[in-house]
Parts: sequence; structure tokens; C-alpha cells
Amino acid sequence: RTIFYRPTKEKLEYGVQYTIQTGESDATTIKFQTSIQNIGITKDKTNYIIEVDRTTTTYFNDEDTSIIVDELALKVASVLYPLQIMATPQGQWIGMCNYDEITKRWDTVKEELNKEYEGEWIDNYIALNESTLADETLLYQSLKKDWFLAAYFNHIYINHTDEYKVQRDIFFFFFATISPLQFAISQTMNEYLDDNGNVVIHQNGVVNDD
Repeated sequence: RTIFYRPTKEKLEYGVQYTIQTGESDATTIKFQTSIQNIGITKDKTNYIIEVDRTTTTYFNDEDTSIIVDELALKVASVLYPLQIMATPQGQWIGMCNYDEITKRWDTVKEELNKEYEGEWIDNYIALNESTLADETLLYQSLKKDWFLAAYFNHIYINHTDEYKVQRDIFFFFFATISPLQFAISQTMNEYLDDNGNVVIHQNGVVNDD
């Protein structure tokens, strides 16, 4: 059985929540909404152009951010969206399509940051982000660590056996500061469509990395 990624031209909304555990009881939640939409195909007609956008304010622990560091992070992140990416018929993200637009947005946001904040720390913060934004390859590698994007474009559209089950290894960015971890997973596809006519795929696995 072979299934393919068939993104819709309808804008689909997803609620996203990250829970970051820093101790036995302390946890930080980050919530926002994201939209996914197929806006076309590449010139060679082999891959899709998918637009990803943040459609709501980002909330930290269910509150609008008021900490300067968080404010800066959100303002810098705003230059990335809407983000246009290239995805294969297997649902794998392989490139960016609107890098030039992102760099133009960054020039505008950088000017606003310099007007609003002062000090060596803001200069260092801008320089740190600019070193990534100024290089398309570095930016792409950085965005590949985004948990939602990594999960959504996880190359799940593959050949399945008659048993509707495949064992394979995948790599997933679990921590931003290290290389992706290898997971041994079992991917299963329901034999029948759900009540909405959709194919249902499950992935379960464990870390399999030294």
C-alpha cells in the first residue's frame, strides 16, 4: 500500500502546545495557532509549496508575554511567518521558498528593535539572530528543529505492507542544542478509513541513540 501527501488548498488551522519541563514540578507551556495551506507546486511540478503561518498571539503559561526576552523572541520569530516551504509527495520538508521575503522582514524588525531597545545586550541579541537569518542554509537547519514542523513534515507517507505496519528508524530534533536523536518506531495505518473518510496513521517508538 502506497499513500502520498496530498495537501489541501484550504487553510487548515492547528492548535499547538509545547510543554517544557525544567524540574519535577516546574513546567512552561507555550501555545499558539498555526495554519497550513497548499499554495502551489514547484516549477518542475514534483513538490508542493506549503505556506505555514502563525495565526494567533503566542502565550506563555496562558498569558500574553510581558518579559523582555520573550518579547524579543516573538518579534524575531515574526519575521519567519508566513513561511513558505517545499514538501515532497512523501510529506518531507526539503527546502524554503520565500527566503528573500524573510530577510526583508528582518531588516524592518531589526530597525524597530534598535529604536525600541538600547544597550550592548540588544546589539548582541540582534547579531546572534542575524548570523542565522543571513544564511539560508543555517536558517533552514534552525527551522528544522521546530517541534511542530518536525512532527508535521515527518515523512510518514511511505509504502506499507499488507499488515499495515512498518518498522523503521527516524531522526527527530528533541533538543535545540544537539543533533537529532534516532528513534526506533512502529508506524501503523488503520485498515479502514475513519468516519470522515481519512487515513489514520499511528507512530510509536523509543529513543534508539547512543
